[in-house]
Amino acid sequence: MASTGFVVGFLVAVIAFSVLSIIPDSDPRIVRLQSRVNLLASELAGLFSRKNVAGTASQESIDTCEDSGKLFTVDSLKAYDGSRNSLGLHIAIMGKVFDVSKGTKHYGPGGGYSFFSGRDGSKAYISGDFSEEGLTPDVEGLTPQDMIGLEDWVKFFNNEYTYVGKLIGHFYDERGVPTPNLKAAQKSIEEGRRLKANDAEHKKQYPPCNSEWKQATGLRVWCSNKSGGISRDWIGVPRKLFNPSTNKQRCACIKESELHNPHLRLYDNCPLRSASCKGDT
Repeated sequence: MASTGFVVGFLVAVIAFSVLSIIPDSDPRIVRLQSRVNLLASELAGLFSRKNVAGTASQESIDTCEDSGKLFTVDSLKAYDGSRNSLGLHIAIMGKVFDVSKGTKHYGPGGGYSFFSGRDGSKAYISGDFSEEGLTPDVEGLTPQDMIGLEDWVKFFNNEYTYVGKLIGHFYDERGVPTPNLKAAQKSIEEGRRLKANDAEHKKQYPPCNSEWKQATGLRVWCSNKSGGISRDWIGVPRKLFNPSTNKQRCACIKESELHNPHLRLYDNCPLRSASCKGDT
């Protein structure tokens, strides 16, 4: 349906142009109207051409990307750094380019995040390395959990600012099609989501303890039916829960039926069934 409407609109513009071209142009109103029709025909022709090019892209690129927008090169994006003679104020993240003009106080010259302007500094959003080496689109070395954080930044810009196109290079090729780098990043994000879901399920099964530290008494850990932000109909007892894969431990509230878990450790000098224990310092 959209394609049919587009073609009809294009044909209407062409017919209007043909009719106006044979009308005497002595009337200034006719001249202005002819000018507008010329512009409309030109824009429709350009859109039709881009639509045909987009139609030749793989289905995968259509499914995984926003509609084409404008394609920027690394050099052309530099012209949108918000400086006095720049063309505007844009940033790129994971190859997606956003107009952040309404955030000039943050991303414009002198702003706290001005180093992100006119470039793709994806990795720095997570690493916090704002040097020239750190402001890179190469996200190699980021964990799947890190990639979830980067995805949240992309969502933030998508919600708060205007998407304008793609940056040719690390994440998109010269046609705006995802590169293997983008596909690898998306795969890492999917793994991050899986790990996050597993972690949420693990915390539901073994809720974190409440904790407090006082200079006089030191650290105390205890369980309640809302500890760890997990509302439940049981309280449990504090235990040190060891994670073999990370070689780390945390305080968890454990059900009576789970006390046989070999990854659990007692807190020193804590009664077996006490809901409150003195924690390790």
